[in-house]
Amino acid sequence: MYECATYYSPITTHRKKVLTHFITSSPKKEGLFINLRRFLNLKMSLKDQINTQKLPQHIAIIMDGNGRWAERHGEQRVFGHQNGVKSVRDTTEAAAELGIKYLTLYAFSTENWNRPIEEVNALMELLVLTISAEKETLNKNNIRLLAIGDLDSLPGNCQNELMEAIKDTSKNTRMSLVLALSYSSRWEITNAMKKIAIQIKEGN
Repeated sequence: MYECATYYSPITTHRKKVLTHFITSSPKKEGLFINLRRFLNLKMSLKDQINTQKLPQHIAIIMDGNGRWAERHGEQRVFGHQNGVKSVRDTTEAAAELGIKYLTLYAFSTENWNRPIEEVNALMELLVLTISAEKETLNKNNIRLLAIGDLDSLPGNCQNELMEAIKDTSKNTRMSLVLALSYSSRWEITNAMKKIAIQIKEGN
């Protein structure tokens, strides 16, 4: 009787090697072992099953729920935002690897300014630290950084770090990572109308 219940838990690289060796070296090649080998192949070639020709050129993600996730785990909300950075990194690198051309992350809306000042300050500090820390990774992966939204409303140090990162990654061509900061549909409409009014006034 062969025990196989544990094989349904998440498979680490080490476990893949152990199980693959176990399967290929076993004299029994039917039944359970054939199915298990297919299961391992499925896990190890998930990317190969994606038809990249059918993927969109642009993916947009609303980043929400980090604070609530932290609270459910008995932590402060900023703990969730800090952990969200890893998810952003993994998502960005995966999107680039799959050939996505534009990845927009809706990271901070105008409504977020209404959160407790301590949380807002922590988010702004985290934004500065993350942008500074990730510039090298962005360049290594040939990813260009862009930003949209009411950027003038961001603290000065955030604006400076953001503009510097945008400049430092401007020649990258593999994928564009767009951060939506201090954004809202109302602001976008208002800003667009102001630009149109200026153009009309200038006779354009």
